[in-house]
Amino acid sequence: NIPTGTCTSLIQSVDLFPTILHAIGASTEQKNDGNVPTWFGGNIDRSYTLTESLFPNDPYRITFIEKELKICFESVGLCTQEGQIPSAEGFNGKIFDRKTDLEVTTNHLDKLKQYEQIMYKHIQEYCI
Repeated sequence: NIPTGTCTSLIQSVDLFPTILHAIGASTEQKNDGNVPTWFGGNIDRSYTLTESLFPNDPYRITFIEKELKICFESVGLCTQEGQIPSAEGFNGKIFDRKTDLEVTTNHLDKLKQYEQIMYKHIQEYCI
């Protein structure tokens, strides 16, 4: 039940399990962060994916990836040994064109603010 061709949907590793379940006809109704992309018979595609890096004594880093842009944030402060994220000192954010890898932040300041809000919601329970 896997279609031939090239899937152009944005996919995260958490999408693998529900996609396989869907392909074999098993239920994908359980609560998880995964998504079955439309290419594989799902109902919705992601508008972005994210990757993050959280290590003690390093800045917290998170990157949102859209089809044409990647939006990157890095904390000014360092993460604690307990895995807490230092939000009080703020974050530096940049946007890059995915095809050219050139920085295009000044052309997308509204998008930077949009993803900054998404980031804070995503990390709020881990912030100090």
